[in-house]
Amino acid sequence: MKKTLLTLCLVVAGSGCATPYTRQSLMGGYSETQLAENIFTVTFKGNGYTSRERASNFTLLRCAEIAIENGYGYFFIIDAQRYSKDMAFTTPTTSYTTGYGHTSGNVNMYGNHGTFSGNTFGSARTTTYHGQTFLISKPRESNTILCMNEKPEGNPFVFDAAFLAKSIINKYRLNRTVNATQVASAQNSAYRPPSKEELVPEELTQTREPRVIAPPEPSAHSSQQRPRLVVKGIAYSERNPSALVGTEIVHEGDTISGAQVVKIRKESVEFSFNGTTWRQGVAK
Repeated sequence: MKKTLLTLCLVVAGSGCATPYTRQSLMGGYSETQLAENIFTVTFKGNGYTSRERASNFTLLRCAEIAIENGYGYFFIIDAQRYSKDMAFTTPTTSYTTGYGHTSGNVNMYGNHGTFSGNTFGSARTTTYHGQTFLISKPRESNTILCMNEKPEGNPFVFDAAFLAKSIINKYRLNRTVNATQVASAQNSAYRPPSKEELVPEELTQTREPRVIAPPEPSAHSSQQRPRLVVKGIAYSERNPSALVGTEIVHEGDTISGAQVVKIRKESVEFSFNGTTWRQGVAK
């Protein structure tokens, strides 16, 4: 009975103690690290009363807010990690002893003195309640995102920052607002390219087939003229580098507007077209 009451007390106490949407503290919360001008790693740590869904949604909400705060309208998750910190809690062992005793006999009086003879008997019982162990799992979420101002066509994994933020805020009835003016400004502003080395964790090691993106429009001079390509950002990693060319995210081996992406380096992209190769840095 005591174990049941203790379990019920822990559940009731924890129902209102899930990690709130706030900057990281003793209760958990979010934090972020800026890796480059438009690349961030966002982490959310939940306590033992926080569900996996809540941790995932709050991580996405912080990603959306980071994009908006830095003047971007969209973001793309280039690396995601989900894990948990597990621990066990054991209640103390307690013991209770109950018993009774009984004495009976005779008293013999001799003047002012007397003697007593009798027997004493009784019993005792000790009950021990062993400690109960509770398993506690604390969810952890981490997203590395690439922010941008234009949404690439045909890519369902690019999130609209303002729409996503409003959706999660309404779901959890949070006392927060989305700065629509700042989002509109981001949509009309020029893309801000990275200004330093982009340290993106190694990810997406699966083999992928090269794609043909935005085939060139046929014309009399299309076979001789080099396509005009604008490199707007580079997300570099040794295993799977990528670049934002125009409004498309490309990888090595892809073909865009008739030109093949030969090599993606930290500061430039190498293209090949009709036997000619050249390098382009991020547009200023």
